[in-house]
Amino acid sequence: MSKESFTLAANGNTETFQAQGDVTLHGSGTFGSGTVTIEQELDGAFISLAGFSKTAVFDEVLRVTDSGVYRLKLAGSTNPALKLIVSGPLA
Repeated sequence: MSKESFTLAANGNTETFQAQGDVTLHGSGTFGSGTVTIEQELDGAFISLAGFSKTAVFDEVLRVTDSGVYRLKLAGSTNPALKLIVSGPLA
C-alpha cells in the first residue's frame, strides 16, 4: 500500500495520483468554508466525480474499477489549511 500527502492553503488542485484499485481519502484541517471534490482525468480533461463533495473532516473510500488518474480540488474557501492523504494501491 502506498500513501500520498497533499497540503492546500488556497483554492486549487492537488498533484495528480494514479489509483490502481480502491483508495482511502482522508481530509483534515480548516476548510475555510470551502468544498473538496475529486476529479478524474478522461481524454486529457479533468471531470468532477458525482457523489464526492466534502466540507468537513472526512475518511472516504473511492471505489476504482479501472486504474485512473485523479486529483482533489478545493474551491470556495477563505484561508484554508487542509491536509489531504490518499492511501491504497497507487502507481
